[in-house]
Amino acid sequence: MHSLEKVDISMWADYEFSDAQMEIFGEHFQSLEDVIDFYNTWKRLSIKAAAFCVAAVEPGNPIAQKLAMEWEEMLQKVTDGNPKHQEAFLAVDNSRSTWNPAEKELIEKAEPFLEEAIRFYHQTERK
Repeated sequence: MHSLEKVDISMWADYEFSDAQMEIFGEHFQSLEDVIDFYNTWKRLSIKAAAFCVAAVEPGNPIAQKLAMEWEEMLQKVTDGNPKHQEAFLAVDNSRSTWNPAEKELIEKAEPFLEEAIRFYHQTERK
């Protein structure tokens, strides 16, 4: 992750969000501070996930499960479980080709670990 130092919220100022996304995101992010808090949480959790992957931490390990829980809490906080709000965030996620290359690299390193840890989290949550 050579480009980690280039993971920077300022790159999102030029991102072209749709009108629908802007409306939805405006419901959750009342201030610039809210946006920065979300971004920093996303970044912190993504870095942890990428590091856990490199360190071969098992997805069922308690620290991985804490990460999965924090990721789910972050998503719940910004979507309220509303499918339309989830779709708005997924649309941004699905357009990674337009992301800052450093952020794209970060999430691509983090995602496989996150998927496994979250899958394990949901399996144990139901028990």
